[in-house]
Amino acid sequence: MNGNCELIFVLDHELHELMKENTVNKALSGVDYDTKVEACGHVFRTIVYSSLIEVGLWSKAVVGR
Repeated sequence: MNGNCELIFVLDHELHELMKENTVNKALSGVDYDTKVEACGHVFRTIVYSSLIEVGLWSKAVVGR
């Protein structure tokens, strides 16, 4: 995060495109999550979204992009 992009999870070669679910799944697998049983990219995104909203520092419009 350097302030030059409105997204956090971006493609490394395109700062205005969201990281794909398969990329997130591969990263989760790399830290020993079973993406078929424990958590997948979609669930991870939902957890992060809910957590950021719950903290109350960000609006749904900002987080839900």
